[in-house]
Amino acid sequence: MAEKILLYCSGVNPSVLEQIDSPPEKQKYAAQGASVLVTSLIATCSGSYALYAVFGTGLVAVPLGLFWGGSILLLDRLMLMTMRKRRNKPLAQMAIAAPRLVLALFVGLTVSKPLELRVFQAEIQQADHISIISTLKEERATLEQAKKNAEADAKEALKTANQLDASVIPAKRASARDYRKAAAQKTREAAQLDKRITEKNNALSTREKINPKEIKLTLLRQVVILEHLAAVEPAVRYTGWVLSTLFVLFEILPIVSKLMAKYSVYDAALENLETTGIRLQEKLREVSVEQIDRESLMVRQYREAIAGMVRDEMIRASQQQVISIVRDIERVPGMAVRQAEMTEAVVDRIAAEIKNAVDTPTNSHQDKAASTWDFSALRRKLENLFWH
Repeated sequence: MAEKILLYCSGVNPSVLEQIDSPPEKQKYAAQGASVLVTSLIATCSGSYALYAVFGTGLVAVPLGLFWGGSILLLDRLMLMTMRKRRNKPLAQMAIAAPRLVLALFVGLTVSKPLELRVFQAEIQQADHISIISTLKEERATLEQAKKNAEADAKEALKTANQLDASVIPAKRASARDYRKAAAQKTREAAQLDKRITEKNNALSTREKINPKEIKLTLLRQVVILEHLAAVEPAVRYTGWVLSTLFVLFEILPIVSKLMAKYSVYDAALENLETTGIRLQEKLREVSVEQIDRESLMVRQYREAIAGMVRDEMIRASQQQVISIVRDIERVPGMAVRQAEMTEAVVDRIAAEIKNAVDTPTNSHQDKAASTWDFSALRRKLENLFWH
């Protein structure tokens, strides 16, 4: 059972493989199927983790991850099925495999990225935790500096107002009120900044108590942090390259192994099967053309036979009509002598017309309706000719 599953994953033709009955060939293609199956399992885990980071629930992530892994398996199997090992054609083989290698490269990178995020999950969570704490401290420091500036401005304005109150000049004493208003405004600003500083301290205290492993990050946030870590830490960058290369190699391994393999008995049997199938189809097409020609000849002969029967029947009917008309004029004096001559002339003329009308559409292979003969009109013409 396991061997059948692996052979299915490899995209091999089981009937051809059974005919050649070669254990080494079965082992080779079973190994290729194992690599495809492993890649699909990795893709399932990778897709499930990536979707869990997006939806936050395994009820959605697991089924979609299985669908993703199954899609990768079918795609890899399709690429292997469409590759044919040709005898003494390495360049053509490389040209056929090049698009599949590029596709396998992209699939490998797509599969490796979510697993790379999973490998560095602890570092990503820690970096995010430290980044948020640093941001809160920077914001708190900015607010504290703004508070100090506001308090200093309020103190300076209040000092100036006191100095102006001591002046003997009325205009200066009047301007002291403006300085006192400015000092009050700065004092209110300092009080508001103090509240915001208290909020930042509370948020910072709460954040510092959180365990970084309990932090839930979106997929995009994880990618951004990982790219930042890779730019700062060479070890993270090199490890990411190694993981990506490993999964890419897993993905392209079946195709590369098929390119590197020698022309085998299975390849020869499959090529022979394809050649035989093509010849069989060509032979069937030739037989179909011959059958159509025979049927066309039979139809043409049938039409000619029908046309002859119709022609003979119409001639016979016309002869009877003419004879009956001519017999009616025996009572006319002097016409009995010409009866036989008239009958023969009229019958020959009608027979010629009928034969021409019937044979013309048959010989030209066109479906034309035969002319309709009005014997009653012919009878009236002959009666008028002989009686008047």
